[in-house]
Amino acid sequence: IGLYGYGLDLMPDIGYPEHATVWPSRYEWTSNTISHNTVVVDRKKQAESFSGTARFVKQGEGISAVEVYADKVYPQASLYQRTTALVDASEKSFYVVDIFRVRGGKEHHYSIHGPEGEVEAEGLSLVAQAKGTLMGEDVEYAAKLGDGTDYWKDASGFQYLYNVRRDKRPGERPSLTWKVKDTWGVHPKPIDVRLRVNMVNPPGEVIVADGDPPQNKPGVPRRLTYLLQSHQGDSTTFVNVIEPYSGERVIKNIERTDRGDTVTLRITLASGRVDYITSSNSLQPIPSAGSAKARFAAVTEENGKRQTKLLVE
Repeated sequence: IGLYGYGLDLMPDIGYPEHATVWPSRYEWTSNTISHNTVVVDRKKQAESFSGTARFVKQGEGISAVEVYADKVYPQASLYQRTTALVDASEKSFYVVDIFRVRGGKEHHYSIHGPEGEVEAEGLSLVAQAKGTLMGEDVEYAAKLGDGTDYWKDASGFQYLYNVRRDKRPGERPSLTWKVKDTWGVHPKPIDVRLRVNMVNPPGEVIVADGDPPQNKPGVPRRLTYLLQSHQGDSTTFVNVIEPYSGERVIKNIERTDRGDTVTLRITLASGRVDYITSSNSLQPIPSAGSAKARFAAVTEENGKRQTKLLVE
């Protein structure tokens, strides 16, 4: 996924490869899954498949939601599915709910990066790795690992992430906030924009690292900060609330409740409004919507009244 707000590209793709040929950094990093805002299974890039399917694309009152799955990009994964909702918080502010479910494989990495700019961590006790890269302390940047065959189909690209910092036991609500730099001079005067990724019950280790976009165009950032969440196991549900804002924050509090495979978020906004976002893999009763059955629901509570904004059956 990508995200635009306040006239800026807040989650930019890293761009065209430095050399569009059989070039190690192209296949190991720029075109590899780990460098994009998605999930990596078993430290390998996605298969060359374009068979993603939308379960639904819906628009409600002040909310748009989409759910997409791909059953061929990782043959070992019986479920590789993303549910994303764009929610209006006011006339000028919004947030994104991002739920990524993976079933199958042995290890999952949720990778996301923001724009150019300094970052600040909250709720994390990050410990710097002494040397090396995400591939390991003894693996240097861009190391040749002997997987340069068949366009590096087995390359993880982990050796392109450096300045690694880890929290092996994060709390329930850690976050990483980018102070957005207007890289391309969109605004005539400086504007204070932040991008905050609220991790909601991260399932395992949280990693912060740096990765380089291709350095073949004037003005390209020297590096970008990556946020990764890792989980050892065959079943993972990553839940994140992405919150861009200028000035005051949009969100005051986030609570998560799981019931089987159903995830419900209770998001309290700075305005006092409460949003209930519920996502499931099957039709389930939605308590906030009067027990109506749905796969996805968005309900708003404001001034003592509840209103269903979107219901996907």
